Amino acid sequence: MPSSKLLKSILFTALVAGILDLAGAVVSYMISRGGGFPKKILEYIAGGWYGSAALDGSLKMNIVGGISHFFIATCWTALFYFLYPRLRFLQKSRLVSAILYGLVIWAVMNLAVLPLSAWNAPLRLMPFEAAKAAFILIVCVGLPVVVRTGSYYKSIQTGA
Repeated sequence: MPSSKLLKSILFTALVAGILDLAGAVVSYMISRGGGFPKKILEYIAGGWYGSAALDGSLKMNIVGGISHFFIATCWTALFYFLYPRLRFLQKSRLVSAILYGLVIWAVMNLAVLPLSAWNAPLRLMPFEAAKAAFILIVCVGLPVVVRTGSYYKSIQTGA
């Protein structure tokens, strides 16, 4: 059973990563579209469960999308916390680990999760869009998860 300190660290890290990832998606959308707030981001996430029916503008779909987004962020965060002490190479370089983890997240989400979701859409790999999404995951999820995980385990070792 994880300690309450570990659980708090995972949940806080997931919250930070989830917020940064959403912020990255919003900024990316606004830059690529020349402005305009992306009202459909959370609905698109809910579409993983409901398909195009999620794009109805309802509060319900936005809530489902938000809960799903932060649940996914928590799962990825918890997985890294679990792997970190077991895979020594993750402890060698925070930057390399963040890049690798961001790329793993991108690959699993785009090559497995999305194709199996209710969107039921074939993979359309557009290199620039894929690189942009991977970069957002590296910076907004990989880096904060790697840094906070490393700090957590260092505090455990030093007893702080």
